[in-house]
Amino acid sequence: MSTPRPVLLVRHGQSEWNALGRWQGIADPPLSDAGRSTADELAGSLAELVPSIDGVVWSSPLQRARDTAAIIAERLGLRVAIEERLAERSVGEWMGLTNREIDARWPGHRQAGRWPDGFEPTTSVVARAIAALGDIAAASSERALVVAHAGIIRSLLSLHPGHDGPVPNLGGCWFDVTPSSDGTSPVVTATGRFATAPAGASDAGVQRL
Repeated sequence: MSTPRPVLLVRHGQSEWNALGRWQGIADPPLSDAGRSTADELAGSLAELVPSIDGVVWSSPLQRARDTAAIIAERLGLRVAIEERLAERSVGEWMGLTNREIDARWPGHRQAGRWPDGFEPTTSVVARAIAALGDIAAASSERALVVAHAGIIRSLLSLHPGHDGPVPNLGGCWFDVTPSSDGTSPVVTATGRFATAPAGASDAGVQRL
């Protein structure tokens, strides 16, 4: 195995659908004004990481993540690289609905962890996220910065008891990622929650992907 690389995986800023409490999944709403301003604040708090980042902010292809990454990159003099495998999981028939609407049409399903048709299984999310982070770590000489989604981060954290739980906008987690040198799966280990989202960063929709 190769040398582990620290990877900071951060959730995007507040989107317009986060502000409305709507489940997003692979839908592509933009950042809200609050999401843009707090992403810029977060960039300032990440400035100390810049010397150890290889000039890149990695991002999901969805615009709420991509625009968060662009705001951070512009502030810190970095560039954005898109990683398709970091897109949010599909939430199937719940996409665009609020919790109230879901509970009216699927009583008790959310509370019991019963998902609708088209909801991507956690095993699938974990597999593609680990593969993506392994390639990102292999391309990094020191630390890597990644902007993705609550569903991606929480799926990875589900493998690490004690680290799981809601992920607010602009919150996230540090992972040690060891790329594979022999064709086996990369090793991804959660090492600590990232909880220094700037003051005013919204946690609206924390439970909504």
